[in-house]
Amino acid sequence: MKFIYYLIALPVLAVLAWGIYVAKPLEDGISFAPYLEDCVNAKLVMAVLLLIGYTLGRFSAWFSYSPVRGELRRQRKANRTLNQEQIKLNKTVDGLKQDIVGLQEKAKKDKEIEAAKKAENSKVRAFFGKFKKKKAE
Repeated sequence: MKFIYYLIALPVLAVLAWGIYVAKPLEDGISFAPYLEDCVNAKLVMAVLLLIGYTLGRFSAWFSYSPVRGELRRQRKANRTLNQEQIKLNKTVDGLKQDIVGLQEKAKKDKEIEAAKKAENSKVRAFFGKFKKKKAE
């Protein structure tokens, strides 16, 4: 957007500056009132009017942009609160992930313990199974 602005504004300013430089209305004098004999330099008047126009344009743009600035301030405030909530949720999620990892490790240990108990029980049954076979004979 700024590129388009400069693409339009720079040639216009160049033409205005050239016009001010070569201006000779009524032999470089502009009379503000017909009854006054004093004249003001035309280049000076054009330069001042250009400056006033530019300044008024900038003020107009600034004032027309004020509702957007207010909305941006409200959005920034809402974003800050949302970011704080997101940080809290991230902490909660991290805690839950750690809990899940801890539960998975506990489940692995429990499986290992159960497997060890089954192996031990099978050994004990096999040991006592030998005595039963001898009694049966």
